[in-house]
Amino acid sequence: EYTGNYKNIMSFVGKCESLQHDFNTVCDNLNIPHQQLKFKNKTHHKPYVEFYDDNTKQIVESTCRNDILRFDYKFEG
Repeated sequence: EYTGNYKNIMSFVGKCESLQHDFNTVCDNLNIPHQQLKFKNKTHHKPYVEFYDDNTKQIVESTCRNDILRFDYKFEG
């Protein structure tokens, strides 16, 4: 759930890109021991920014605008 200015009103939202860290945060909040999450089907590829040119970057920024604002995402690289 979100406010009108795209700020998340939930107490915590974990992200895939920081899954282990965020899972540990959930464990801490629930007062349970940390567990190491396993990787399955992990891929090795170039950094994501190398897949975008100016045109595709604009398409993603336009199409995913709400998520970019809500989760404070930025193209890096």
